[in-house]
Amino acid sequence: MDNQQTDNLFKTYRDDLIVIIRMIMDIGDFFSSEEYRTKDFNNGLFFRRVYDHTQRFLKMVQGVSIDQISGLRFDRKSWNLPAVIFRMNSIEEMPEEKRAVVENVAARCFYYGLLYHLYAWQSPDLGAMDRIDLERVIQEWSPLSFNSYVELKTYDDLSNYIPSRVFTYYHERAIKPSYKGWRFGYFKRIKAEAFFQRLFFAGVLLSVKAVEQTAKQ
Repeated sequence: MDNQQTDNLFKTYRDDLIVIIRMIMDIGDFFSSEEYRTKDFNNGLFFRRVYDHTQRFLKMVQGVSIDQISGLRFDRKSWNLPAVIFRMNSIEEMPEEKRAVVENVAARCFYYGLLYHLYAWQSPDLGAMDRIDLERVIQEWSPLSFNSYVELKTYDDLSNYIPSRVFTYYHERAIKPSYKGWRFGYFKRIKAEAFFQRLFFAGVLLSVKAVEQTAKQ
């Protein structure tokens, strides 16, 4: 995907996330402020830099292209969405329509988390952007990713549970309606929701780790 396509995808996820945030809280005039414009510019650059890394991660979540992330310490079995939830080896085994839905909601869960931290808390400043060692960040983040909510429990508490509320809003309106069509019973629904929540907070955690590195430079 070229830079223009990546930038367009960033804007789509950003705009949709802003809609969710506006629905769950009064954000005032933040999204018309100079602070927002600065963050938005920096966040777009960061999204472009991290996009290929995150796509490799999401391919693992889909159960495909695992060889592309060799050497990283992911809990690969637990991150395989088709295996954990659908009893399939890969998303490629799904009918095309179902596959498209699963790909979309998984990507949005992750990228909404990634972008939430960058807008609500802290973005890498422009001067530090090119100095972020993403390989090192991914190495640090990968073994922690599947327990992302545990890692960020205090973060969520201090944020007045807004990250959890963002996830819940999206889950209830965009993911949960599919459970009936997927023939999920009660326990499968609970398991699926927990998976998607971890995916959302894995996105948050990646941004947290990236910003932490800029503070150490």
